[in-house]
Amino acid sequence: MSRLSLIILIAICTSTNQGICQTRGNTCPCKAPVISSHPASVSGLCVANGQANYTVAASGTGPLNYQWQENLVNINDNSIYSGTHTATLTLTNPSINQNNKSYRCVITNCSGTIVYTNNLSTLNLNIMPTDLNTDGVTDNGDFSILLRVYGTLCSGCKEDIDQDGHINVVDFLRLIGRYNQACF
Repeated sequence: MSRLSLIILIAICTSTNQGICQTRGNTCPCKAPVISSHPASVSGLCVANGQANYTVAASGTGPLNYQWQENLVNINDNSIYSGTHTATLTLTNPSINQNNKSYRCVITNCSGTIVYTNNLSTLNLNIMPTDLNTDGVTDNGDFSILLRVYGTLCSGCKEDIDQDGHINVVDFLRLIGRYNQACF
C-alpha cells in the first residue's frame, strides 16, 4: 500500500460513523467507548430552585450515543430534564420527587459495546422543615397543612417541626419565623 493510500485510509477510518469501515479490503476497527470522567453527586440544591448538572467524559469512535437513567430507568427531555442524550444531564428546578434519586449514563457506539458510568450519582435536595408542602418556600400552603393537625400528638410527622411529639404553638412560631422564605 502506498503512503498516499494509507493517509486516505486513515482519513476515511477516522471520519466514518460506522462500525468497521472497509476500503479496498483494508479495515479499521471501531474503538469502544471508554469513560474518563464519571458524574459526581449533587447536594445542597433547594427543592424547585436551581439546576443540577451531571457530566460524563468519554472517548471512542464517534458518534458516541448517550442515554441518561434515573434509578436505572431511561429518561427523556421534559420540563425538568434536558440533555438526556448528551454528555451532560441537567435537572432544572427539581421537585421533591427527585430527592435521593440516582443518575447514571449509558454510552454506546458502533462497536456494540455498552459502558456505564461506574457510580450512581445522587441528587440530595435541601428541604426546609417548615416547607410542609415541599414547594420550595414557607407560605400559606404550609400554614394550612399545619392548622389541619394543630393541637394533636404526632411523633415523627412532618408537621411536628420541632419534633417534640406535639403540634403546637412552637411549630406555629417556627413557621412564622420562616414565612415567605425559600430554602436556605
